[in-house]
Amino acid sequence: MQDAPISRLDLLTCRNTLMYFNVETQARVIDRFHFALNNDGFLFVGKAEMLLSQVSLFNPVSLKFRVFTKVAKVNWRDRLVLTNSVSSSRSANFFVSSLRLRDEAFDASPVPHIVTDAQYNLALANREARSLFNLQSQNLGRPLGELELYRHPARLEPAIEVACATRRPVVLADILLEVSEEQRLYLEIHILPILDGTGGIIGVNIVFIDVSQYHSLREELDRSTQELETAYEELQTSNEELETTNEELQSTNEELETTNEELQSTNEELETMNEELQSSNDELQIANEQLRAKSNELNRITVFVESILTSLKMGMAVLDTRFSVQLWNSRMTELWGLRSEEVQGFFFFDLDINLSVELLRTPIRACQNESSDYEEIVVPSLDRRGRSIHCRIICMPLKIENQSEGVILLMEEKTGRMGFVEFCLPCRPCQRLFANLSRRAKLIQQTSPPGPSPTRRGERWTKLFPLPS
Repeated sequence: MQDAPISRLDLLTCRNTLMYFNVETQARVIDRFHFALNNDGFLFVGKAEMLLSQVSLFNPVSLKFRVFTKVAKVNWRDRLVLTNSVSSSRSANFFVSSLRLRDEAFDASPVPHIVTDAQYNLALANREARSLFNLQSQNLGRPLGELELYRHPARLEPAIEVACATRRPVVLADILLEVSEEQRLYLEIHILPILDGTGGIIGVNIVFIDVSQYHSLREELDRSTQELETAYEELQTSNEELETTNEELQSTNEELETTNEELQSTNEELETMNEELQSSNDELQIANEQLRAKSNELNRITVFVESILTSLKMGMAVLDTRFSVQLWNSRMTELWGLRSEEVQGFFFFDLDINLSVELLRTPIRACQNESSDYEEIVVPSLDRRGRSIHCRIICMPLKIENQSEGVILLMEEKTGRMGFVEFCLPCRPCQRLFANLSRRAKLIQQTSPPGPSPTRRGERWTKLFPLPS
């Protein structure tokens, strides 16, 4: 320690040696190391030697491997201490005390505070920062990107890059930090680049300021302001509603006066209406008695018609324009075995009776189209007991006010021997054929000589093919 220091070295290695000296001796040795190295020289120390208190003399290149580089220019105070450290123990003691005071002051800072080197490796962290971000001594020297605090409160990487690029402080406001499920902090992060004498970046200073109380106050202020604005709007709305209500009350008062006058006039009208209703009631009673008399008369007519239909020896069915059954008397029930309620409203040609209803389509349509007023046909069929009968069917149109509203069918069982013509549907071609045959029969009867054979032959033709009327 008394010899003159060596100089102009590019690499100086001192591993696991400084830890055996006290703080005062370590400071004097480090000062000599600084003097001995070139401006671009490197110092390589041991694993337990951090040199964190000598940031004014050496910059860490790799804290993991304990490699440092010399600070090119030293400020006047450090130069003064370095110059006097060899000959003056008082100055050395002052230097050591200053370093210790600076370290203790940094560690006792009430706000979380961390310092990184130029490569963004964690160099320093005070007590509050270690407690807040759960940092241990082994975290020193690790890259900031590997630590949880680098991502926990906010992404510090963009802000650090901006601060280093612009050489200006960067502030991140209202950063939420969830310490636990119940504790949430709002931080204001100040990022300040640390510059050397030439303006180069030698580190980054990051300060975390707890603004949770101010954030809560601001939220309460915003909430109170919003509530006041809402209350003011509600007050304005209430004032407008009161004005509107006042106007409505005035208009309601006027309406009530008008309504009172209307009620008086309505009362007079009701008295007049009461008198009119009494006279109308008398008229309704008279009309009711007349309706009762007409209803009794209609009942008698209905009974009379029903008795006529019951007494009628012919079956009667009334069809509407769609050929649906509207009336079916008891004689029809005796003929075909179907009651009135079983056929009412059903399509006539779909009825399950032992009658060839298809033979009735032509006369029924002729009557419906008003091309004929009377059609008669005899059709062989079976009655409800299965007995073979010859059913005589008369078809007539049902007219109401000269409008065709349906068809009336009359049916009866025809007794006696039936001719060939009576079994055939009297369509026009057959009528013409039968007329020609009858005329020829008469002509043969008139022109044949007297004798039994021709006369009997003509009589048979005439009986077989009678001339239609």
